[in-house]
Amino acid sequence: MGKILKFNNNLDYYLKLYDTRKIDNDLLGALDAARSALTHAKTRIDREAINLLLGQVYYDMGLFSLSCEYYFRAIKTPFSRAGAYFGIGRSLVMMDKLLLALEYFDAVLAWDYKDEFTDAVLEWSEVIKNKLKKAESTNLNKKIKTNIAGIFRIKKYNEAESYLSQLVELYPNDPDYNILLVQCYFYQKKFDDARRVLFDILRLFPENINALVMSCQLCIYVEDYSSLDEYLHLLSKLEITEQGQMLSIGNIYFNLGRYNIASQYFEQALSNNEYKPKLLLYIAICYYNQGDYENSLFYVARARWIDFESPTLVQFYNLFREQQYSEHLGLSDRLPDAVVAQKYELVKSYLENENFGQEFLRSNTMLDDLEWSLTLSEFEINQLLSMRLTSIKHKKAINMVSKILLSTRPTIKQKFLFTKYALQSGNYKYIDLTANYKFRSFSTKMQKALFNNELVRNAISSARAYVECYATGVDILSELHELSRAVIRKGNDIKIDENTLACAYFYQKSQVLFDACIYFGVDVGTVNLVLRELGINN
Repeated sequence: MGKILKFNNNLDYYLKLYDTRKIDNDLLGALDAARSALTHAKTRIDREAINLLLGQVYYDMGLFSLSCEYYFRAIKTPFSRAGAYFGIGRSLVMMDKLLLALEYFDAVLAWDYKDEFTDAVLEWSEVIKNKLKKAESTNLNKKIKTNIAGIFRIKKYNEAESYLSQLVELYPNDPDYNILLVQCYFYQKKFDDARRVLFDILRLFPENINALVMSCQLCIYVEDYSSLDEYLHLLSKLEITEQGQMLSIGNIYFNLGRYNIASQYFEQALSNNEYKPKLLLYIAICYYNQGDYENSLFYVARARWIDFESPTLVQFYNLFREQQYSEHLGLSDRLPDAVVAQKYELVKSYLENENFGQEFLRSNTMLDDLEWSLTLSEFEINQLLSMRLTSIKHKKAINMVSKILLSTRPTIKQKFLFTKYALQSGNYKYIDLTANYKFRSFSTKMQKALFNNELVRNAISSARAYVECYATGVDILSELHELSRAVIRKGNDIKIDENTLACAYFYQKSQVLFDACIYFGVDVGTVNLVLRELGINN
C-alpha cells in the first residue's frame, strides 16, 4: 500500500495528450504536451516531426514569427521538409509577406513527400496571387502610406511634408492623409501646425479615434494637461475596436503614471489575442509599477510559458520574482538601463574567468544570462561567448550553441561567429544556418536530372544559403551546374556530403575560400581531393 505507482509518460503518451488538447482547443495545454514530447524524442526524425507540431500550435495562437522558428528546425530531415516549408509559407502570408511566402510554397512542390500539401499549396498560391493583383490595381492608399513610412524611416521630413501637403490639398476630407501630416509635424516639433490640422480633422470627424489619440499626444508634448483630460474623456466614451488604438491609449495612460487604466486597455487588446507575450509583459509591468507583485509575476510567467525560449522574458521573470528593481519600469521589452549595465558586467566577468567551462557546467543561472547577452549585439561579448562556449565539449554547451544556430533571433553575424569558432575547435556538427527568412526557391529552375539527385539538391541549397548570408555576388545556377553534373556522372562511388560538394564549388573562388571552409566545415585538402576525384581541374 505504501508503494507509489509511477507511470511511464513516454513519447506516445505526450503525442496523444497533444491531440486531445488540440481537439479541446486548449492551445497552452497542447504546447506543453508537445514540449514534453520533444524531451522524450529519441531520434532526429521524431524531434523534427514534433517541431512541426510546435510550429502548428504557434500558428494557431497567431504567433507567426514563433511558428516559423520551429518550422525552420524541421527543414533538415527530408520527411518533414515539405511540411516545414508549407508551415513557413502560411505564417508568412499571415505576416503579410506575400512574395516571400510564394517562394516557400514553390519550394514545397520541389521536394519529396509533397503530395499531402500539393492541393493546399496551389490554393494558397492562387489566393496570394489574387491579393497581389488586387493590391497592384486598387490599393493606392496603402502604397502611399508605405512610401511615407519609408521616408519617415530615413528622416527626410521636409520631403514627406511637401508630399503630404499636396495630398491633403487634393483630398482635404481624408483623415488618414491629414493624420500622416500631423505625424510629420510631430517629428519636426512643429506643434502649432499639428494642432491646426488636428482641429480641422476633429471639426469634420469629432469621433475619429486616431485624431483624438494624436491630440492627446500633442497635449503631452506641449504640457497642456487640461485639454488632455478633455480628449481622454471623449475617448472613454467611444468603442475602441482596433488593437493598435488600444495600445496607443494604454501607452498614454502609462506615461501619465495611471498604470491601472493603462493595464485595462492592454488587457482589452489582449482579449483579441490572449497569447501575445509582449502584451502580457506590458500588463505585468503595469502591475509591477503599482506594487502588485503577485499579478506582475503571474502575467510575466504566462508570457514566459508561451515563449519559453525568450531570454528577455526570463530576465523579466527573475526581476519580478526577486523584486530587485525598486524604481518604476518603462513600457518596453528591454530591461532598464541600470539592470542592463549590471548584467553586462556580470556576463563579461563570466566570460573573462579562466575557469569559465567549470563554472558554466556548475551554474544553473549563468546560461540564462549568457543567452540574454546576445540581445545586446555587442561584438566583444558575442565573440567571447562564441569562443568560450564552442570550446566546451559537454552536452550542455553543445545544446546551447545548436539552439542559437537554429533560432531566428540571433543575427547572421552572431551565427557566423559561433560557426567560425565551433569549426576551429573541431565541432563540425554545428554547421546549420537554415533559420533564414531570406530563402530563395531556385531549384525549379534547375534541370530535372539535377533536382532529382538529393545530394546535389542539398548542396545547391547550402551553396545558395551561403551566398545569401555572405553576399559573395557569384552566380550559383550557372557556375555550380557543371560540378553538379560531375557528381551525377560519378554516381554513388564518391563518398562526399552536400557540405563538401558545395564547398568544392567555392574552392574555385579564392577570395571566399576561407569563409566557405568555415561555413561548411570542410578543409582545403578534402575539397582538393574531391575535385580531383570528380575529374575537375582546379
